[in-house]
Amino acid sequence: MSPLRLYASSFGALRHYVTPKVLVKSLPDLKDPLRPKRPPPINKLYANALYANLTDALAPVSHSHLSDQLRDASRLWKSLSAEEKQPFIDQHRELCAEYRQQLDQYLSTRARRTEPKHQQPPTSWTIFAREQKVPFKEGSKLWKALSEDEKKSYANLANQQYETYKVRMLELECNLAPGTLYVADATDKLKAARKKASLIRLAASNRDVEDKPRRPTSAFVRFLNDRGLSSRDGSSVWKSLPEEEKKIYLDPATHAFSEWSKKYAAFVDKLIKSDTLDVYNARCLLKKQRGVRRPTKLPTGRAKAVFSYFFQDFSKRLPPSPRGDGCSIAKAAAAKWKTMTDEEKAPYYAAREKDFKERNGSPPP
Repeated sequence: MSPLRLYASSFGALRHYVTPKVLVKSLPDLKDPLRPKRPPPINKLYANALYANLTDALAPVSHSHLSDQLRDASRLWKSLSAEEKQPFIDQHRELCAEYRQQLDQYLSTRARRTEPKHQQPPTSWTIFAREQKVPFKEGSKLWKALSEDEKKSYANLANQQYETYKVRMLELECNLAPGTLYVADATDKLKAARKKASLIRLAASNRDVEDKPRRPTSAFVRFLNDRGLSSRDGSSVWKSLPEEEKKIYLDPATHAFSEWSKKYAAFVDKLIKSDTLDVYNARCLLKKQRGVRRPTKLPTGRAKAVFSYFFQDFSKRLPPSPRGDGCSIAKAAAAKWKTMTDEEKAPYYAAREKDFKERNGSPPP
């Protein structure tokens, strides 16, 4: 075991410096059986040739330890002339050339090993310090003296580098070449890269399936994007708009929805014909798209109370604003119900009887 490996596996290194996981990643993978082995040094080649053809003079040291053999071979190697050393030098050069060729072939098949080490991108302060090239204390004072607008430029540059770094890490995670997930025209490049990576993962198992057509935005969303309003503020403004102004957003939204419906129907038909989705699921998707719903059976059981029908009617008669909370409305409805005559309550009893018949097939007891 090398001194570096011995120290890295020691308790002190694991406890005081880095975690074992980081140590394993930082050390080279020496146990890979596919990695070609380095050729032995020249004195080792000479020792192999020397002890393969032992003479009587070297017979006493033939059974000694390997280190003793190498020490004796090194001593004899130094005493050789240049002509005697040349065959071993040529053999070592041939082995080194063959090793480099095998290593290049091995590294080309293991693309991730040839990737440079991807470090965390620098922060805005680090970018500023590298530009100034001053000691830490002086750079810190200069950084504090900058205005918010000047710091913002460095922050934007740091965010761009961080975004590029995260995209590259995602490519390495998916075993993709550099630049595969980069989307140049995207506002949020990391979000676009994640979406593209998910599509690539799906394409690995469903290669014949096209991307699902994206549902177009509604007229209300188009209005919010055009005016730059939130959904809460834009809702009241949208309700107060006249129909002529709403038509500006309704017409393109209706046209886009009709075009999307055709594309979606073709998408589902293709899924039906292929083996990627069974016919039942495809038909369910098609029915959901066309707005066709299965008839639902009404739940059986007791109908609502008569007062519930009156309460619904009573709450609808209240002015839209302010209507009050539910508790105050219920109290007002109960007070009104107590003062009503039987003729005024008759429509609500009839509504309850009709509802009960639809639920159970017979009038209430």
